[in-house]
Amino acid sequence: MILQTQTTQTTQTTRHTQQTRYERSPRLRADVALLTGRDGHLLRVGETHHHVHLARAEGDQLVEALATGATPEGAGARAALEALVDAGLVDPAPAHHTVVGEGLLAEALAAALVRMGSRVGPGGTPVVARDDDSDLPATGVACWISGDRVLLAPPAVPAVDVAARRRAATAHRDTEPLTRPVPGARHVASSVLVPPAGLELAATTVAAELLRRDRPSHEAVTVDLHHLTVARRPVLPVPPEPR
Repeated sequence: MILQTQTTQTTQTTRHTQQTRYERSPRLRADVALLTGRDGHLLRVGETHHHVHLARAEGDQLVEALATGATPEGAGARAALEALVDAGLVDPAPAHHTVVGEGLLAEALAAALVRMGSRVGPGGTPVVARDDDSDLPATGVACWISGDRVLLAPPAVPAVDVAARRRAATAHRDTEPLTRPVPGARHVASSVLVPPAGLELAATTVAAELLRRDRPSHEAVTVDLHHLTVARRPVLPVPPEPR
């Protein structure tokens, strides 16, 4: 898309602009508008007008896409829309996620994604959300509850590796001879209780991370469900066992 700047603005143009009815675009940023003029289309950014060098039909497709949030059919209109997104004048298309899971975290994450403008349903990018780490995927996006924390695996590290490193780095008293539980004896532990405030923070944090375009490839996110804190730490995949 080629833009030619036109900064001259007459009183008559201003008056016509004030009388023009604008459809509200779900994607155009504040103080940005796409106008249909006699000689083609104009992109108004603040008080500056830019001529949009597109064929009339493709320009009309761009207007329709910005008005409805759809994707234009023509290659030129699609390229123009992508250029406007890259320039920060148009919001990216809403993300589409499929939350895989049936527990508390999955339900809260789906709701948080919807509140942030994401589409949630079949056909989207799969996001696994588990209430424990017993059934994590070897690939793909995943978050899960581990004790009093929620973890989100980074894009370049499998969730199973993040969980394995967490287990390896945590002191486990049941592995020590003097404190190892006696097999067959009766034992009791606290039930899993997820505080509502912590669950909300975790779901919102994970949803925001999933919508980031610059999400670090090797940075795991941990949310403390009780202290309501968020930590980000680098993590690497677990190397394969030596042969």
